[in-house]
Amino acid sequence: MFYSTHKVMYFRNSINKLINKLVLKIRIKYPSNFKSKYRPHSFRHSKATHLYNNGTPLLSMKEFLGHSSLASTEIYATPNSKKQRQEILKNAEQINSKNKYNNHKKDNLEN
Repeated sequence: MFYSTHKVMYFRNSINKLINKLVLKIRIKYPSNFKSKYRPHSFRHSKATHLYNNGTPLLSMKEFLGHSSLASTEIYATPNSKKQRQEILKNAEQINSKNKYNNHKKDNLEN
C-alpha cells in the first residue's frame, strides 16, 4: 500500500519504524503530547473514532476500513463523552413525565 522513494513497498516493520521516528521528533517539540506508544493501528483507530464521532454511519465506516463484519467496525464506535452528554441532555428536554416529584419524593427514591 505504501511505497518508498525507490518504488519498494514498505512492510509493517518499516512503517512502525517510520512512525516511531516521527513520534520521537514530535515529542521533542511537544513533550506533554504523544506519551504512549504509537503503531499504524493507532492512526487507524483514531481516524475511525473521529469518523464515528462526526456522524459517519457504521456501514460506511465498515467499507472504508475494509471490514467483513459490522461487529469489527463497532469496536471503533466509542462516542466522545462530551458529545454523548450533549445528545442525552438535548433528548432529555423532550421527555415529559406525568409524575412530578418534589424533593421529599426524590429523596425517598434515592433511598
